[in-house]
Formats: sequence, structure tokens, C-alpha cells
Amino acid sequence: MINLIINDRMHGNPMKTETNYKIKKMTVHPDFILFVCLVFIIFILVLRPSVLSGLPIGNESLTSPAGGKVLWKLAGAVSNRYVFRAASTKGTIFTDNDMFQTLNIDITTPRKDNFGVHFLTTCREDLDGGTDRTNFYPLEDIGDTGPQAIIGKIYEANIDYNYIYPFLPKLIFGRQSGTRSEPVFFDGVSACIDFFRYVIATLYGGAAVRFYETGWTWGSDVLGGIGIDILPYRSAKISLDYLFLKNQSKLFLTSTLYNHLIDFAYRQRLFRWMKIMTRVRFIDFLPDSLEVRLLNSSPDIALETNLSYYLQFRTGNELGNNLSKFYDVLGPVYPFHSLDFKARSLITPHFAIELGLFIRALLDNQNENTFNHQYSRLYAFLEGIDLFTPGLSASLSAGRWISPADDYNSIGLDVSYRFKAGLFKPDVSAGTYFSLFKYDYEMGERKAARTYYFKSSVLIGKHFSFTCRYEYEASLENYSTLKTGLNYAF
Repeated sequence: MINLIINDRMHGNPMKTETNYKIKKMTVHPDFILFVCLVFIIFILVLRPSVLSGLPIGNESLTSPAGGKVLWKLAGAVSNRYVFRAASTKGTIFTDNDMFQTLNIDITTPRKDNFGVHFLTTCREDLDGGTDRTNFYPLEDIGDTGPQAIIGKIYEANIDYNYIYPFLPKLIFGRQSGTRSEPVFFDGVSACIDFFRYVIATLYGGAAVRFYETGWTWGSDVLGGIGIDILPYRSAKISLDYLFLKNQSKLFLTSTLYNHLIDFAYRQRLFRWMKIMTRVRFIDFLPDSLEVRLLNSSPDIALETNLSYYLQFRTGNELGNNLSKFYDVLGPVYPFHSLDFKARSLITPHFAIELGLFIRALLDNQNENTFNHQYSRLYAFLEGIDLFTPGLSASLSAGRWISPADDYNSIGLDVSYRFKAGLFKPDVSAGTYFSLFKYDYEMGERKAARTYYFKSSVLIGKHFSFTCRYEYEASLENYSTLKTGLNYAF
């Protein structure tokens, strides 16, 4: 049992939480519980009890009696994190306490690399009991548990077979995430097919999984797609993708959405140290966006440059959940284009400098709204590495933000120290930075926010580590966030 005692200075009372809490209710669909059980049964049948009884953990791999070669290996991690947040607005203080758990398991065959089992799940508990809020609450976020005290999400639960045939390098069954141009989660099958090593196709499909959708039931939505990678010659790659989505809605005055995503991408190495990437995307057979990126690395002069341009042709209205996950919050995204340039150079063995420019402009100035702004930022960044003593680093940044409404000058500072590797030798870092617009999944959008932070991580055992991060944010409202975590890697 792990006890975390944190002093709540705003109330003067310590808060104590324990990780061995009782699970009240999990919002996992019964069909999916059956699915996970089936995956586990198949896993048992494939590996056989005699193998499972001696399955090694972490670096201790199961070896064959004859050759002493590794047959199976079990690896993964368990993370337990406590998060305390507070917000102060107009003299009123709001607080929120949550517990997060993550479990990741991977079973592989290192010798032949022909079989694997993968599982990733997360759990969140609201420790306050203030669920299903209907009044103003500045700490509301996309992961709120709603009317339940605890929710769980399963992101991966699959079995993969590799190189069953020379032309079939990978076959995956179960819950999985898409690996193509658009991130998707689904319960189904995906297969990678190799055509003479110059053309590689990926086919996938199944029941779409929605983690943030009201009224979603397993099996009501489906998706399917195909991706093709063509290697015309050694330094180039052409990618073609098609994704079909069916999003069934049960809300009043809403209809089922059918969407088609088509994606063309081209990557080319122009010179030894220079790469270019272009991407054109169509949604429902109409042009949607264009992206161009140029990367250059010149080791002879210790210079790296990155130039990218993005253009959205049309208004991003409501689409299937995978293509517009948070439309009810973000609303329509009006056409815009952005330019991002960065150049970094190591001017001495202990000092590096970075210059950057970012511009985001709306194609129609009258369409600016929350989550959809136009602004520009020019900045310079100076970093000192191993200053005075090995492990001590510091960085200083200065910049200017320009928007139609306001202009801001900003500075930032970070100081960090990394002890030599070993038990109870932490890495610590502290600093501050300014954001004209700050976004995250926990507290949405804030304007003109100054953030102060402290973070540390330390190895407290062979497989155990402890992390801690504190942030104080000053904007229209003031926010405090404390995150502590205990991780076990095996």
C-alpha cells in the first residue's frame, strides 16, 4: 500500500489517499469484457500452461534447456499517479483530486519474433465524489468520470503473428490502434502484405472504438481502410491511404455520419542531410489540407533547420468521431494556414542557440474564435550544457507574440540538474514560460498564461521510479497542479 500525504495550504489540512481503494463501478461494455476474456483464453491455449508457469519477468527471460536461447519474454509497466488541482477565480477556490493507473504488458518471442501479446489499459478515479457536475467548474476536463466514480479504458488487447508467410510480415487480432496517417482504435483485424519489398500494403477493419462519445455502444460504429507504401527507389517513399468511417448517432435530431478519408504523401531525401515531405488530404472526396515539411541537418557546421507549412482549405465541420473527436467542444475549425521555422546550432561544446518563427493566419479574419486564433511568435533560445559542473544545464528564451488584439514580450527560464545514474539520485528541473494561448486536455484554452513549474524523477529501486511535477499558472484564473507518480517497470 502506498500512502501519499500532501498538504493543502489553501485549507490547512493534509490530504491522504491510498492506492488500495475499492473499485465502485467500471464503465466498460460487457461485450468488451467478453472480448478480453477470449483474448486471454486464446493466449493460454497458444502458450500452454507449462510455458506460462515458467514465464520470466523483465530481464529474466525463459530459455530452452538445450541451447540456452531466449524463448519468451514478459515486459511492461505499472504506473500509479495522484493528481491534485486547484483553481482560484473571483475569490472562490475550487479543488479536484484524481487517481490514475496505467498497465502495459508485452509478451514477445525474441528469438524468432513471430508472436506477441500486447495489453494497455488505464483507469481513473474521482476521489472527491463530485461527479456529473452541471454548474460552473473551472477544473472540468475531457477525462471527467461523469456520473461514475471510476472509469476504465482499454487501448490495446491484441495478439500479433509475424512472418507466417514471407509475404505476410504481420497479422494482428484484437483491439489495436491504427498505424497509418489517421489515429484510430478498433476491435478487428489488420494485416501487412509485402509485395516484393517495393510495395507494402496494410489492410485493417473492425468495430470502431469511441473513448469520448455520448451514447456510444460497442459494435454500432465500423471502420475499414487500406494503406499502400511504394518504394520507387532507395531515397523516396510514396504513401496512399483510404479510410472509411461509419459513426452512428442516437442523439435527437442527429443522423449517422459516413466519411471517407483519402491521403497522399511523398517523402524524398534530396541530399545526404536533407529530407522533404508533402501530404495532401481529401475528406469526402473534397480537398481538405496540404502539408509540406523540409528538414536539414548539417553536422559539419552543427546546424539543424526545420521548415513546415500547413494549409486547411475548408471549414472543419462535424465528421465521424475519429476525424473530429471533440467537435462539441471545439466547434468548427475555419480555414487557416501556418508557417513554422526553426534553426538550431551548437555554437560551442557547451552552448547552443535556436531561432524560431511561427505564424498562424485565418483565411477569413472575421472567423476568429476560441480554439481558432491567428497570431505570430518570434523567439530566440540560448541553452547552456554542463555549465560549471557535469549535469547542470540552463536555458533562457526571449520572444514576442503578436495578435490582432494584443502584443506581448515574453521571457522564459529553465534550470535543470541531472545526477549520475544510480539509486536515489534524482533529475530535477525548474523554470517558467509564457503562452499567449495555452491548450491542454485538462483545462481547455487560456490566454496570456504565465506558468511556473518544478519537476523531478528518481530511481528508488531496480524497477521502481518516483516522479513529481508541480505547476502554477497565472492567467485570468490561477491554477495549481500537483502530480506524483510511482512507476514499476518489469
